[in-house]
Amino acid sequence: MSNAEIVTLVLIVAAFLGLDALMRLKKKQSIFKSFHIGGTYIKDSGKFFSIAQFSLFIAFVAGLFYVADNGLSPSHLSLVTFTYLFFISCVDSVEQWIYKKEEKEYQHMWLAASFSVVFFLFILARV
Repeated sequence: MSNAEIVTLVLIVAAFLGLDALMRLKKKQSIFKSFHIGGTYIKDSGKFFSIAQFSLFIAFVAGLFYVADNGLSPSHLSLVTFTYLFFISCVDSVEQWIYKKEEKEYQHMWLAASFSVVFFLFILARV
């Protein structure tokens, strides 16, 4: 990776954390919640979401093994990772929207999903 690509990735991460922190400040929430993106398990959530999250994790691990077995480039590994992050963020945001609408936590999950798409497109441009 060249220095320009590293700087671009750092700027994307900084933009995500900055936007998420601004949204949390507006709602008077703790900024430290910005660093916990995925894997939010809500009490009394439906079994469907637990099964969906577990299935996505199994697909992610299978994708890692596929990349390793076929000797694909590290860019393909990044594509698998950001695809997983996108789908897990979407599932978490729908779950939060259904079960905890009043806290509006799903807005942060959609922000995470959109930034994982930005990362995905950035990596895809390099392949």
